Amino acid sequence: MRFDDDDDERFLRHLNNDDEQGEEWKLKPRKDSATRLIKIARQIMKTTEAIIETLPEEEDKHMSHYREWMMENSLKIIPKISGAMATGDYILMTENATIIKLAARELLTQTSGLKMFGYKHTDYLNALREEIEEFRKEFVVWVRTFEKEDPIYPDGWGLYYTEEDLIRWNAMNPDDQRTE
Repeated sequence: MRFDDDDDERFLRHLNNDDEQGEEWKLKPRKDSATRLIKIARQIMKTTEAIIETLPEEEDKHMSHYREWMMENSLKIIPKISGAMATGDYILMTENATIIKLAARELLTQTSGLKMFGYKHTDYLNALREEIEEFRKEFVVWVRTFEKEDPIYPDGWGLYYTEEDLIRWNAMNPDDQRTE
């Protein structure tokens, strides 16, 4: 499987198309961080692809499952960054960020699983682990650029707001009452 960097390049150009007029300048730190994240995520995909290409196809059913799991996790990251960047909604951004975090953590777990099953190319696993750690550090910077709404628009699942947020929302929006 080969990835087309052209799509990422188009997205990065769009992301960094800074319109200094109006309020766009406020989003620059988030855009800059997302740009760095996407570049690291692209490398994570390439390293994951290299690992997958060295896995046996049918001989070992445990390792062959890793082909699908690892590719799925590496492919989730960039679209979820894009999805978060496409909205200004705090809850949607944090939901996407959570999926990204889980995919990256699962990749780390999968490197341990491969090692446990005797995967011989440990240099690839170490490279992927280092890339995920680099990604994690930039991810923290990116997530800290998310602006919370006040009051947070309750999502109905009780994950992103407190009881006080819910009370404030309901007081301010009598036609749109929210409950847990």
